[in-house]
Amino acid sequence: MLILDDLGLHRLTGQQSANLYELTSIRHWFSSFVITSNRSVEEWLSLFDDPILGNSALDRLANASTRSSSRGPATGRNYRPTGKSRATREVIDPTTVT
Repeated sequence: MLILDDLGLHRLTGQQSANLYELTSIRHWFSSFVITSNRSVEEWLSLFDDPILGNSALDRLANASTRSSSRGPATGRNYRPTGKSRATREVIDPTTVT
């Protein structure tokens, strides 16, 4: 399973568009995708640098897909850390993991 969280926060560059197309074209027959976005699906095509790649990637994602959407207030703000320090994300180099 591949999870793409917050798709569409920024417009995709040419390289990002090509990478997402490659991911979907290689994995769409044998792998599951979960995609979260604050944008409607109808807006996703405009995120791609190349509309042809975007159309192809979205066609593959739409094939045998199930769409679920939620409405209402965002709940993320309820889980923010209290206090003044901000949470940090540790980046782990996968080549060093044993």
